[in-house]
Amino acid sequence: MFAEPPAGELPEQRLTLSDGQTFFLSGVEHRVLNPPGKDDPAWTSSSANNRSVVLLLVYGRFLLLLTGDIDRDVERQLTSRLGRTAILKVAHHRSRSSSSSEFLSRLRPRLGLISAGRKNAFGHPAPATLHRLRRAGAVPLSTGQWGSLRVRTDGTSWQASHYRRETESLCPITGGYLEEER
Repeated sequence: MFAEPPAGELPEQRLTLSDGQTFFLSGVEHRVLNPPGKDDPAWTSSSANNRSVVLLLVYGRFLLLLTGDIDRDVERQLTSRLGRTAILKVAHHRSRSSSSSEFLSRLRPRLGLISAGRKNAFGHPAPATLHRLRRAGAVPLSTGQWGSLRVRTDGTSWQASHYRRETESLCPITGGYLEEER
């Protein structure tokens, strides 16, 4: 699934996504919130990062927002369309240009997942963004610190775990119930 499929991808092996589409996989609703359609002026005026696919996954009362590499400009556009979200996959490896205070205040995520390699050259996660996440009440979990992360839900509760190589098992980190999520 792509905003812009890479060269060489076979047409039957790709799905090009744009704002407004909805699809279901394994009983989970996927709402496409970004990128704009290619006929939208925002498409040509946006950076490649701001054309990242943004998905809101909905399963029962559980909401998870996957934000790609968007920055504050797209966050501002999305803010009015979003509400309380249990888990946020933090945009752009938690760089300084993502996760604005206004965006986090609107979402009030309980967990912020960060995909960033340990000791990466960009210094992700940015301390300022980490501070904003904590101030918004989100527990930040980084793959650079925890390795592989997994979130499970039954639609009314959720649990985050990480993989422990030593025991070859998943170990719980945190979780919660979703009474107030919507």
